[in-house]
Amino acid sequence: QHVPRWWEEITDSQRESYWRNILKKDGSPPKSCATSIVEQAVDQHLASSALWAIFPIQDLLGFDEKLRRPNAAEEQINDPSNSMHYWRFRMHINVEDILASHEFVQKCKQLNEKNYRGVSY
Repeated sequence: QHVPRWWEEITDSQRESYWRNILKKDGSPPKSCATSIVEQAVDQHLASSALWAIFPIQDLLGFDEKLRRPNAAEEQINDPSNSMHYWRFRMHINVEDILASHEFVQKCKQLNEKNYRGVSY
């Protein structure tokens, strides 16, 4: 499950715990998943000592307001509780449009470089 959908489905107390303990934020967490929350989640995973950091494409697109879908439920690949919901996902945007988004490409590059992934060091 991708971060925006997960954020919407967890309980208020779980959201509060993640907000304070993992993201180290003060105040109350928002009910909807802002792009900054997705970006921080991706950044934290990239910062881990794991050899691989693998993300659903929805999480990467999720930290760009222009590329993500407004409704996180539309991005869900599978609903295990529904036997008629098949494993399928269709991108709502062309790969060429993603690559043309220089701001998004730069953000991905910066996150990878910041966390020493995909660069010589």
